[in-house]
Amino acid sequence: MAIPASYIVKVSSRVISGGSADLETNGLLLTTDTGNKFTSGLVAKTFVSADEVGKFFGDGSEEFSFATQYFKGVENQQKIPTALVVGKFSNTATAFDAEIRAITQVTQNWVGFTHLQPVAEDVARKMGAFADREEDFVAVVWTSDEATTTSKNTSTLAFKLKDSFHCLAVVFGGFLDAAFVLANGASIAWTRRQGVKTWFAKSASGLTPRVNDEGAANALDQIRCNYYGQFATRNAQFKFFNPGVMSTTRYGYLDVIYNSIWLRNAIQRACMDGFKSVNRTPYNDEGKTLITAWCGDVIDAAKLNGIIDTGVALSQAQRAQILQETGDEDVANALFTKGYWMGITLPPANGRSNRQPPVVSLYWAYAGSVQKLNVEATVIL
Repeated sequence: MAIPASYIVKVSSRVISGGSADLETNGLLLTTDTGNKFTSGLVAKTFVSADEVGKFFGDGSEEFSFATQYFKGVENQQKIPTALVVGKFSNTATAFDAEIRAITQVTQNWVGFTHLQPVAEDVARKMGAFADREEDFVAVVWTSDEATTTSKNTSTLAFKLKDSFHCLAVVFGGFLDAAFVLANGASIAWTRRQGVKTWFAKSASGLTPRVNDEGAANALDQIRCNYYGQFATRNAQFKFFNPGVMSTTRYGYLDVIYNSIWLRNAIQRACMDGFKSVNRTPYNDEGKTLITAWCGDVIDAAKLNGIIDTGVALSQAQRAQILQETGDEDVANALFTKGYWMGITLPPANGRSNRQPPVVSLYWAYAGSVQKLNVEATVIL
């Protein structure tokens, strides 16, 4: 018989967690549920395959057609869409806010959202306003009105929505085209090297080009309206999505807003994990080091997947604005060499006593993507 060693040395079990799960950039489909499948107060349901959608809504339903296109993803994808959220709405502006709030109380693990049935302008504006509220979602409004392809036609929905909402994208086409837009976002491989991608020049089986002449393409470009088009050289045909724009120039393109949403959510999640894992985060250099470390893994992931790029040249206006905001002349150089700069400003003594938050400023550079070329071919004789 002996005294157990734990009498002298007791070893407690602990785990240093790898952190919580990242946001999935899934899609949300809003439907009026003409088949009355949402019963007993159900307002939203997550599906992981088109078959699941078919079993719930019926194989002949438009919801199933949408899901079939969505779960196909896009050609040459590095990741397949993993889930589709379907939510019920009445397709009226008066009820939209309450209905979308009810859906977000069920799940917010989605980014892009669209509608199954055609919407009027007031509903489209409600969608855009919701997306702009925190700039955490992307509204995708589609319209099949052929007048949209006529230059300077002020009566169309797409024309009326131009320059309206920062987190709104308009698509000329039907709900299958909108399914493609959501699928491209849901198939971004955030953990892969250069996994982020544009919507421009992406294609998918099952889609029919809606635009095949330069006049219609130009008319749509003028009002920042996207489309699935057919392009051609003298001996080859190309069918793909163009140009992948938002309705305003604040973010400009779908890849920019998706990148921003993913990065902001990842930083939020990392900091929440950080607070949970430590005893305290003091208002001194040690606390600043902790916060920097929490954000560091996210920044490294963003440099890997392509959200953060190095070697991006800033304009003099951009340099001046950054200098005015930070008071640090080295920020612009850091953006060029490292792709990002992060600063942490602690509150003064009275703020510290009230546990006010430090100000954490993150600037990052994104090199965008080439979508057009002008080539001068010169022969030397």
